[in-house]
Amino acid sequence: MLLRGSVQHPALPWTHGMTLANAIVAADYTGFMNPILVRVIRQGQIVDECKGVDLLHGHDFPLESGDIILLQ
Repeated sequence: MLLRGSVQHPALPWTHGMTLANAIVAADYTGFMNPILVRVIRQGQIVDECKGVDLLHGHDFPLESGDIILLQ
């Protein structure tokens, strides 16, 4: 799994049950503020899109092996 954006660990191994929030925490997000936009790309298609603040309000998304997370 790849994370693109302000993270210390842009490549993470996928684990069963991993969610978007888990991945961002595990990647050690380093941005000054919450990301403005978070996208999950799966097989070249956007499968989830949310504002960073939505994650703080409980929006989460199950991830699959090979997903790419874009933090803008």
